[in-house]
Amino acid sequence: TVSTMSADDQNVIERACNTLQRYYLTYRADGKKHEYEEGKFVEWCDEFGIDEDLLMEEAQQDPDESMLPDFDPDGFPLEREYTKDEESEKKQEILKIMQKCIYNPDTIWLGEAQLPHFNDALFVLNNDDMNLTKESYETQCPVLWNAGIHSDLSFLQILAVGQKEKF
Repeated sequence: TVSTMSADDQNVIERACNTLQRYYLTYRADGKKHEYEEGKFVEWCDEFGIDEDLLMEEAQQDPDESMLPDFDPDGFPLEREYTKDEESEKKQEILKIMQKCIYNPDTIWLGEAQLPHFNDALFVLNNDDMNLTKESYETQCPVLWNAGIHSDLSFLQILAVGQKEKF
């Protein structure tokens, strides 16, 4: 199971570990579920003496110099198989995935996102929901706002539902 510890209670390594675990559990390019034991990345970091500072340094290294692409060399799920001649490309792809886990622990992997249950309650909004959406879009998208989005109430309602439901 993925850790239920809040992000505030976790360090960078633990958050990356949980994100990597979600990656393994949702990756099915080869039609099978990949194994990932809980805490696997944390244990690997402990084994090689990698603390948060070193992890950040390793994430910035060239793929052929970084230790991160060496994590789970035989079991790391990738989009395709790599030949021995493509080892550098394989390391680059693994490092990119590891960087996402480190820098963007809230990454949603393909196959992980779920649509909300569509029912009448999904579309129930109060004035606070609508006002929050109006304020957000007026501030974050002034060009769209000033082009007339503020007067399209149906579109604003759709945006408010998305903002309220976080999708």
